[in-house]
Amino acid sequence: MSDTRYIYDYKTHKAALYQVDKYLYAMGGTKPIHWLDKAYGYSYENQIPTLWIDGKYIYGLKPDGTAAGNEPIYYYAD
Repeated sequence: MSDTRYIYDYKTHKAALYQVDKYLYAMGGTKPIHWLDKAYGYSYENQIPTLWIDGKYIYGLKPDGTAAGNEPIYYYAD
């Protein structure tokens, strides 16, 4: 059985997502909203890159694959 990892909002420090295997879910959700492949996360719905993972920090990506900002939007607490 896979472990669950929790991902927190960078600004509010509240749990925002949880990860099981390579899939990310909204808290309380049962349908994946992103899937992960190495350092990138993709929208589960349309397969577009949406996230970039740098260690414990997760940054948003624009539809063209460029960074959506300078600070992370999420972080892993572990």
